[in-house]
Amino acid sequence: MATKTQLEFMLRNANDRIIQLQQLVPAEKPKDYLYHAYSASAAVLQDDYVPNHISWLDWMEREELTDDQLDAAAWARFGHHQQRALTPDPDRPYRAVVQSMKVTRMTTKRLGRVPWVMTWFAHQTFRDGRSDEELRMSFCTYVDKYRWHSEEYQNMNPSEFEKRHGEPYVCLMGAEDVWRWKFCECQPCKDQGIAVFQH
Repeated sequence: MATKTQLEFMLRNANDRIIQLQQLVPAEKPKDYLYHAYSASAAVLQDDYVPNHISWLDWMEREELTDDQLDAAAWARFGHHQQRALTPDPDRPYRAVVQSMKVTRMTTKRLGRVPWVMTWFAHQTFRDGRSDEELRMSFCTYVDKYRWHSEEYQNMNPSEFEKRHGEPYVCLMGAEDVWRWKFCECQPCKDQGIAVFQH
């Protein structure tokens, strides 16, 4: 059995260790850099005609949007895509079929809070003061987290994937191949405060 002196010595050592560990812990929790992601599906036209070159369009916001704000933001960002689908084009005679139709609604949904959002063969996020290297590390961590989705997804639709694995399928659209990555360093992206990895 330990003596009183030995117990006091062990207690002092334990207290010293606790103080050392506390000094290693940041005073404030590091920012998680998660943003509110949203998706707008193709516009539904009269007679349920949907332009086949428009399927989904995702984006992110720093602040959460109300339902009204979400619909307005979707139209502000992507309404021109829908209108262009109805514009006469002599090289695409099939468009004549939809000239008298009008866009009746755009379907939107919330994707939760994410660090990166996928666009067409690219991912983007807000810079928010981070260095290029910090953004690269963030994207690398994101891709590594979901790389197994691409491997497991073969011959399965999204609903089957979610039923089997208990989480929604996250498409990386080629980002799992690191050699595809190209970090956009153009001035317009920097001016808008966004970072983009093309792949």
